[in-house]
Amino acid sequence: MRSLSQVPLGWCVLVAGVGFAVATVLLPSAGRQAVAREASPRPGNHKAYTETIPGSKVKFDMVPVPGGTFEMGSPKSEPGRSDDEGPQHPVLCITHHAAMEYCRWLSAKTGKTYRLPTEAEWEYACRAGTKTAYFFGDDPKKLGDYAWFAGNAEDMTHPVGTKKPNPWGLYDMYGNVAEWCLDAYKKDAYAGFPADKLTLEPVLLPTGTRFPDVARGGSWADEANRCRSATRRGSDKSWIKRDPQRPQSIWWLTDAEFVGFRIMRPVEELPRLKGLRSRVTKESK
Repeated sequence: MRSLSQVPLGWCVLVAGVGFAVATVLLPSAGRQAVAREASPRPGNHKAYTETIPGSKVKFDMVPVPGGTFEMGSPKSEPGRSDDEGPQHPVLCITHHAAMEYCRWLSAKTGKTYRLPTEAEWEYACRAGTKTAYFFGDDPKKLGDYAWFAGNAEDMTHPVGTKKPNPWGLYDMYGNVAEWCLDAYKKDAYAGFPADKLTLEPVLLPTGTRFPDVARGGSWADEANRCRSATRRGSDKSWIKRDPQRPQSIWWLTDAEFVGFRIMRPVEELPRLKGLRSRVTKESK
């Protein structure tokens, strides 16, 4: 058995028609046998709802996601796999810092906790209980039914919600725009989990440096193999190479028109994520 991540119940957000993730995660060591306890259902507290931002007409739908366990990452046999996917265990051009600050503002405005999903939460919601390369199976030829990617996007984004959703009703999990996760990016992050015990709160907290952070799901510019459930991507300075400002903006990405973000609301927040905010400043490198 490969590593499992446990995710209790949470809500997925649909912003302009795109959907998202869940709450607390329990991840055992990568590549080791592990057993995770069942998540406790909370049917009374776990219902879909529509959030309206106070003082505006802006609304978005929150979609409930069931708790459970899943195998994070991809097996070595999966076509198109990269080394950073194992061991197993929209708005455009917005920086990781800006996405985090938006979530902080939204939380203060609504009185509810909203944030970016962790990598584990994102992949859990994307897979929707499946174990194949894509939530619809292993055949990339079917991707066009579910995603805008290099094979059909014609070098541009498209209106969200126009392709088929995943089994939990979340649209555009693959393609269209890659989506920021809360985590800082580290190629061998999965290998850092201990081999002899379950790992609580599997998240690599962002730091005060601007790069690299994690984006998931692939985009309109990516080939099918970069739109799999396990595919990871780390941001880098090439995403702002044409920014003429000095210092360069911490809010916008001049050369990453392929990245956006989703937000999520946890049923119970992870203790180490309570009050978390971006540490990036104008002086950050």
